[in-house]
Amino acid sequence: MRGAGEVVTVEVWATASTGTDVARLLPVLDPAERARADAMPPSAQVGFVRARALLRAVVGARLGVPAGAVGLQARCPGCGGPHGPIEVEGPPTDGPGLHVSATRSGPVLAVVLSATGPVGIDVESHARVARAPVADVALSDAERRSLARLPLDRRSAELTRAWVRKEAALKAWRTGLRMDPATVDVRAALAHASDPGGTGDLLAHVVDLRLGRTVVGAIAVSVAAGSVRASRPGAVDVVLHDGGAVLEVVAATAR
Repeated sequence: MRGAGEVVTVEVWATASTGTDVARLLPVLDPAERARADAMPPSAQVGFVRARALLRAVVGARLGVPAGAVGLQARCPGCGGPHGPIEVEGPPTDGPGLHVSATRSGPVLAVVLSATGPVGIDVESHARVARAPVADVALSDAERRSLARLPLDRRSAELTRAWVRKEAALKAWRTGLRMDPATVDVRAALAHASDPGGTGDLLAHVVDLRLGRTVVGAIAVSVAAGSVRASRPGAVDVVLHDGGAVLEVVAATAR
């Protein structure tokens, strides 16, 4: 059992969504990932390939295997398609399992590793969120009223912060947007929502991730209701790494 004073550490690698020629990164992806990339428009393909290559590199370094040998499985719990939560296959039997998550839709892509429990990450720009009807679909009535009371110059940043925190929590719970984001409360350090399966509350520690003036991110680590960690909001330490440097190494050594 974890002690009450223990802080959970997660590691994050972040970099620009565009950059290294994706052709140099494709060799480390598996056939299913390459096929998925081929079916994407070029704008989406770049972020997908960079994110998967980065995730493979950092997981491989942790497990002591080449990036191309890392087993990753993504499957949507709803339709069974290859776009759901990412799982690391075959971790060493003498070590803790690795939990991972990735985000690639905004100007910054990032991956996160946790040896503690299911984890989620999301990064968005203020401009991208402002262009979408996020407030109409993602906020509860109380959150919309709270947002409306803020000065105009603070609303965009607060809306983006709320959105990425909800997305991160939904990823950590492995529900994604199959759960209504308006039912997720992320105003405190411990996010919570009612389990749609009726088995109790879903909880996650949520931490803001600041990557620049125009970009906001968040990380969520799922915790079991009633656990020691659930009683200690804010018990997550984030170690941030340069993902761009990792991708340059991958591109230089991939075969």
